[in-house]
Amino acid sequence: MKNRAMFTAILGLSAITLLSSTQESTQAAMTQQKPKLASQGSLHWVLEKGSRPQEVSTLAMHQGTLYAGTYQANNGVWVYQHHQWQRIYPSPGQVYALASYGGQFNVGTQAKSAGVWRKAQTSWVAVGHALPNIDALIAKNHVLYAGTYGHEPAVWAYRRGAWQAMTGAPSDVTSLLSVGNLLYAGSQMANAQQGGVWYERSGVWHVAKGSPKNVSVLTAFAGHLFAGTQSGQTGGNNVWVFQRYRWVRMVPSPNNVTSFVTVRGVLYASTESASDSVWRYQHGVWTPMLNSPGNVTSLLYSKHTLFAGTVDGVYQAKLS
Repeated sequence: MKNRAMFTAILGLSAITLLSSTQESTQAAMTQQKPKLASQGSLHWVLEKGSRPQEVSTLAMHQGTLYAGTYQANNGVWVYQHHQWQRIYPSPGQVYALASYGGQFNVGTQAKSAGVWRKAQTSWVAVGHALPNIDALIAKNHVLYAGTYGHEPAVWAYRRGAWQAMTGAPSDVTSLLSVGNLLYAGSQMANAQQGGVWYERSGVWHVAKGSPKNVSVLTAFAGHLFAGTQSGQTGGNNVWVFQRYRWVRMVPSPNNVTSFVTVRGVLYASTESASDSVWRYQHGVWTPMLNSPGNVTSLLYSKHTLFAGTVDGVYQAKLS
C-alpha cells in the first residue's frame, strides 16, 4: 500500500480530454522519452522548530490555512497558523486524505473508525456511513469523491447526504484527479493487466489503454496527463506522461513518486528517497534537487513557499 495521499486541485485542460475520446480507436504504445538529466537544482529548506506534525501523510489548504494529516493513530490533524503548528484536539487519526467540500474541511482516514469526517466547530462529524481505508478525496461539481484501498467497490460519490458506490471503477485507488468533465483514478490493483490509469465518463469507467501499473499519483501539467508510479516499475524512472495519444515513460525521472505540485509553470515531484527526494520538471528535463528533504510524502505550494511533508515534519522552501 502506498504511504501517501494527495489533495488534488480541480483543473480544466481540454487537451487531456483527448485521452478519453481517442483511446478506444488509437493503439497506445509504451515507449521511452530520454531527456538529458540536468545539473541539480537547490533550494534552502527549513524545518519549523518546536511542536510540529510528524509522520506526515498529506498536506492541504482550506480557506487559506495550511493543514497536515499524519499517520499517527490519534489526533492526526495539525493546522499551521501564525508561523507555528498546532495539533487539533480531538481529530481523526491515520489520516490519508484531506479535501475542502461545500465550504467545509474533510478528512479521510484508515483508522478503525474508518471513513470521512467533517470538522465542526468543536468536534468532528461522520460524513455518511463509514468507508474503509480512504486513500484519496476530491470535490468535483458539488460532489465529494473518495478512493479506497483494499476493498471493493473502491470509488464512492457523496450525493444528497449519502455515499453511493461507483460500479466498474478500479480497485486499490490511490489518487483521484478532475480534469474538465472527467474524473481520473490512479490504481495499484494487484496483477493489473490493463493499466493503472482509469477515467469515468457519463457514469462509465474506462481503463486508459497502455497506461502504467502501480500508479500512486496523477496530475495534469502543460496540457498533458502525468502518472507517478511506485517501484513495481523496474529500474526506476517512475514518471509517465500521456502525449501524442500514447503513454511515454520518462527516462530519467524520479523513482517511487508520492506527489506532484505545479508552481509557476514548473512541475515538482516528491519521492520516497532517503535524501534529495524532490525533483522538478522544466523545459522537458527532470532535475533532482540537491539538499531537499528525504522521504517526502506530500508537496504543496502557498504564498511563495513550497512545503514538503515528511516523517520528521513539514519543511519549507521560499521561492523567489
